[in-house]
Amino acid sequence: MMFKNATVKLRVFSVLVIFFMSVFLMTQFSLFPARAASLSISGRALSANTGAYLDFTNYNSTVRVNWSNGTFEGYAFSEDLGWVAFGTVDNAQGPVQVNTSTGAVTGKAKVISTGAYFDFTNYSSNVVINPSTGVLTGYVWSEDLGWFNFSDSGVIVDDFSSDLTEPATNASGITMVTASSGGYAINEFGWTKSTVPSFSWSTATDNEGGSGIRGYCVYLGTEASEDPGNSVTLTGTSGILTNSPSPITGTDCGFITTATSLDLGSADYLSSDFVHGETYYLRIKAIDNAGNTYNSSVASFAFQYDSEVPTNVSYISCASGSFSNVADMSFTWPITGSAVSADADSRVLGWQYQLNSLAGTWLGTGTDNGVAYIATSSSTRTLTADQDGASIVNGTNVVYFRTVDFAHNFSTDATIRTCNLQFGGEAPSFGNNETVTVTPDSSTTNAFALSWPEATPSATHTVTNYYYMTTQPPSTLATLQGNSSTYIDNGTSTSVSATALPNVNKGSNTVYVVAVDDADNYSPSNSIQGTFTLNSTDPDNVSNVVASDSSIKSESKWYATLTWTAPTYQGAGNLTYQVYRSTDNSTFTLVGTTTGLSYVDNAPSSTQYFYKIYTKDGANALSSGTNAVSLTPTGRYTSAPSLSSQPSASSITTKKAKITWSTSRSGDSKIAFGTSTGSYGTEEPSNSTQVTDHEITLTGLTAGTTYYYKARWTDEDGNTGVSEEKSFTTAAAPTVYNVSTKNITLTSAIIEYTVKDTSKVKIYFGTTTSFGGLKEVSTSTSESTYTTQLTDLTDGTKYFYKINKYDTENAEYEGDVYSFETLPRPKISNVVLESVANTAETTIRVSWKTNTEVSSIITVYPENDPSNTRDEVKVTLEKGERSMIVRGLLPQTKYFLVVRGRDKLGNEAVSDSHRFTTSTDTRPPQILNLKVIGGTIPPVGFAAGEVKAQLIITWDTDEPATSQVEFGQGSGAAYSQKSQYDGNITTNHTVILSGLTPSQVYHFRAISTDTAGNITNSVDTATIAPKATRSALDLVFKNLSEAFGFMKSVKLE
Repeated sequence: MMFKNATVKLRVFSVLVIFFMSVFLMTQFSLFPARAASLSISGRALSANTGAYLDFTNYNSTVRVNWSNGTFEGYAFSEDLGWVAFGTVDNAQGPVQVNTSTGAVTGKAKVISTGAYFDFTNYSSNVVINPSTGVLTGYVWSEDLGWFNFSDSGVIVDDFSSDLTEPATNASGITMVTASSGGYAINEFGWTKSTVPSFSWSTATDNEGGSGIRGYCVYLGTEASEDPGNSVTLTGTSGILTNSPSPITGTDCGFITTATSLDLGSADYLSSDFVHGETYYLRIKAIDNAGNTYNSSVASFAFQYDSEVPTNVSYISCASGSFSNVADMSFTWPITGSAVSADADSRVLGWQYQLNSLAGTWLGTGTDNGVAYIATSSSTRTLTADQDGASIVNGTNVVYFRTVDFAHNFSTDATIRTCNLQFGGEAPSFGNNETVTVTPDSSTTNAFALSWPEATPSATHTVTNYYYMTTQPPSTLATLQGNSSTYIDNGTSTSVSATALPNVNKGSNTVYVVAVDDADNYSPSNSIQGTFTLNSTDPDNVSNVVASDSSIKSESKWYATLTWTAPTYQGAGNLTYQVYRSTDNSTFTLVGTTTGLSYVDNAPSSTQYFYKIYTKDGANALSSGTNAVSLTPTGRYTSAPSLSSQPSASSITTKKAKITWSTSRSGDSKIAFGTSTGSYGTEEPSNSTQVTDHEITLTGLTAGTTYYYKARWTDEDGNTGVSEEKSFTTAAAPTVYNVSTKNITLTSAIIEYTVKDTSKVKIYFGTTTSFGGLKEVSTSTSESTYTTQLTDLTDGTKYFYKINKYDTENAEYEGDVYSFETLPRPKISNVVLESVANTAETTIRVSWKTNTEVSSIITVYPENDPSNTRDEVKVTLEKGERSMIVRGLLPQTKYFLVVRGRDKLGNEAVSDSHRFTTSTDTRPPQILNLKVIGGTIPPVGFAAGEVKAQLIITWDTDEPATSQVEFGQGSGAAYSQKSQYDGNITTNHTVILSGLTPSQVYHFRAISTDTAGNITNSVDTATIAPKATRSALDLVFKNLSEAFGFMKSVKLE
């Protein structure tokens, strides 16, 4: 074998990048299609140049070969190059193929990262798959890296088999039950509500000499033609099935079971729930151990899923009256019209009922897979003693009624319909084989005697009446007791002497006897009977007697029309029919005769009448007379009453309106109405009372809405009149607007608002939108403005409120939510006192913090002298960090200090009292503004003498102190003299130095001592005393003295 040397150096980093990018692409874009019908390939082929591998086992490699058609698919990973595509996806020149007879591999696999190929056809490539073992040998040429050796590390087709033939037979005979345990069978395309059905089927067989049946590929979904797996077309899907119980690797199936059954309740096999109304198909193909699927056909079973409950009937009706026999009790329900049961999908199976409880077993007249039901062909259920007797109680018996569909969904409990059957107690009854004895049992004349055994009443009761009749006993006691000529009361006697019986005819006749007890318990079912034969030549009675009303009501003409059927035996023929009438069903009067089969009786009035018909033949023989029929002639109106006054709306509120009108005759009252013209609701408020003045109140209306309506009325004969369309507008809904919050304080706030069309408001308020507080205010319906104060609030808190308004119908309307925040209660905190150093007086700085804008007041006083209280005040309202200076305190003195402040509403905040001691005063006063003024002092009068100088020294100190000056002549550090000590405490100081020598240099310094004894000296200051001078007056005196001599004693200098 010649090898073409090729050296390709690839960085490991590049390979890793290719690998992870490829994995990402394949994950995101499904580059690895989930084929199943091929066999997987594993192992590694070695690169002769790099020593790396083309890996078919690791890195999620997915290369498979379909031995049915010889095509490859999927990807292998090159440790040098990344992913390599062997199929047609990402490989335009693919797929790689194998000749299944020779095993020769041809075609090209594409390197995704470089676009080059692994060429199995050219470059003397010679890869072969052994058709017997599935082992790959030989070399393939890589256009990137050169030769790859398939023999070195071993590459093989997994689970290789030479079986290329599909199974001989498929699964068949699929059956379905609603649950593996306790379920019932579902027919093909049957309905179910089960979410955990179980399926089973017959076993498939493999071809002779084949690899054997591996299992069954299964699809479950809504598509009727989906393939659960095909080893030829490489397609297959499992539908909504997931979590295959058997591995699917190397097959084209998405779901495989090795069993001949699938129980959806045994594991989490469904990827999604069944959908109501959908048809589902279970489709099965057998697969053998070589991966061959049965492809001639698919075993299939279809079922339909119904998870919605049926709609129950709108009502049921129980037979009226009080019953004394369970067998007489019945109830009915609608099976036509809009009130019937309905189910759009599986359809209504029937109905179920219970008596006096919902905790028992639901009953019916038949069963469907264990579910009792009454068939949809029925509209009446008559109770039976066997099924229902144990549930019946004396008094009221409640019937509960619901609908069931073919999927065994039941109408909701909320729609269970009920009615009441009354049971008064057991009626008297006769023995099972007891009969009425008729004597004789055959006669040529209508004269028969009757006797019967006594009836047995229920415990504590006695029989009070026996009735006999020649027709079936009536269903109610009222009818039995209300037609005495037909149902003959025999008291407590159990026999009747020979008498003519009513309504007997030639041939066989039947007589019936019933009993009634002292509690009026009666049952038509508890009757006994006897038969007798009349062999008379008298004509028979007519049959099928019907009385009908043919009155003309508008003219008050009352007619009763009687019709009948001619008798079977007509005696001598030439029949005449005699019509008898009675008002009390006892005394009958002949009112007319006819030879026809009908008669119209002109009755005197509209009251109840009883009629009997007698048959008379040509030989004047009379029949026994029919049983009485009754009728009250009333007639019918043929048109509706006319309007006397048009409908009008009044008493209109936000929710109600009263509609009134009047008609020429009585009728009921109905209103059709709606919010658009010509379109009305399906429900009409009505009043069944027949009146001429009609009134209907419409309720539940919407405020501020225009309604259109028509009045309707139906008279007693069903004639309906309709008015023209009218309209009205309901009152406007109450409104609240211009809502504001005012005068907010610490604990209160005033809500101001304007209302209109409002009878009252409720103000809900609280610290959350759940509120909790409530204020109710009655208001005028006219537009008005109100204020409501909310009190007892918490300071510094956000409050929410809403104003719900009420209309005149007391209906509440939701309001908007508003908010406000109460003022915080002024608080002074973080009070800090600190001494201020280097001040002339004892001084402190007070700092504190306020939570709202307040003024500043500091009150301070000595502990031992509370009367010496002083306040430092700052009226400016400020918030936050604050500070003030307090001066003029006594040193080494105990003080109390309180900080206060008031907000704009006068709410005062007061701090705790703070006790402190001022520091010792060690600072001497400071001398400021030192000044010197010089002057001279002449001799007194005109005496001769020297003129003296003086110095006036002034200064200020920054705190009160004493005054003194020390001085001396000349300059230097010595002060030989001092002024008199001035102990007055002052800040302005003046000292006069007298008797100084004029023109002499002096130096001095001022001395001050504060109250704490701190002494301070000014700087040494030098000054010259003023020069001595004489004034002009002195000179005049001197000259005169010298001239006249008498003034020589005056010495002037």
